[in-house]
Amino acid sequence: MLPSVVLLFCFPVLLSSSLASHQLPSWAHRVAVASAAFKQPYRTAFHFQPLKNWMNDPNAPLFYKGYYHLFYQYNPGAAYWGNITWGHAVSTDLIHWLYLEEALVPDHWYDINGCWSGSATFLEDGKPAILYTGNSNSSQQMQNLA
Repeated sequence: MLPSVVLLFCFPVLLSSSLASHQLPSWAHRVAVASAAFKQPYRTAFHFQPLKNWMNDPNAPLFYKGYYHLFYQYNPGAAYWGNITWGHAVSTDLIHWLYLEEALVPDHWYDINGCWSGSATFLEDGKPAILYTGNSNSSQQMQNLA
């Protein structure tokens, strides 16, 4: 229940921003996460969830260049915990989402056993930066900058 609460508190702040929005790229197909579209009666209609597999807490929601970015712990290979990556989706209205490739994958010694919780911030030059906890090859938790 807590991840939903965190998401609800984070996005109203982002919604108040007066930054201009941009059009989605022409190659992008927007996907509405609605139960009728997937013919899955138990699928949520307005709360974000990936198209398939296991998802955990949302991380690092931010508004950047006209898009709401949502990152979340994700197992791209199965509908259960394991192989922790960060899924990534963008939206212009927080209802219709474009699913992108994983933003963080465990492919370095410092996060080879999983890319865990984190957050995002903006650097002094206005570029976003992601801070997250990686589980290293020696099973130690490491703080990382992406």
